[in-house]
Amino acid sequence: MARVITFCPKQTLVGTQTNGQDYFSEVFDIADIGLLTASMQVFGTSSTGTTITGTLQETDDSGFLNASWTDLTPTHTVAGVGISTKQVYSGLRRFVRAKINIPAGMYMHVCFDAMAREP
Repeated sequence: MARVITFCPKQTLVGTQTNGQDYFSEVFDIADIGLLTASMQVFGTSSTGTTITGTLQETDDSGFLNASWTDLTPTHTVAGVGISTKQVYSGLRRFVRAKINIPAGMYMHVCFDAMAREP
């Protein structure tokens, strides 16, 4: 059985005024998942031509310490407005979350979703 994981609901507004920062989604337990197909969509930005990067991260640590998270590759990149290439991940650990890197002085409307399938 498949289920949708919504890391960032449709058109979540994220941004920063000065320094760049990372935006983290909520954490999802995927113990029963064997395959994850994910993509990120940027609907609008405050600055054109800037590349937005989204990364899925995984961990087995139920304490969710920042040092315990590992970036999954490949990452999702969108230059300006558009949809990233769908990426497929397998052999995942128990918990996943999304991390979106926000360049300095940038605001954007973004959506990050995945289709999860059992092993």
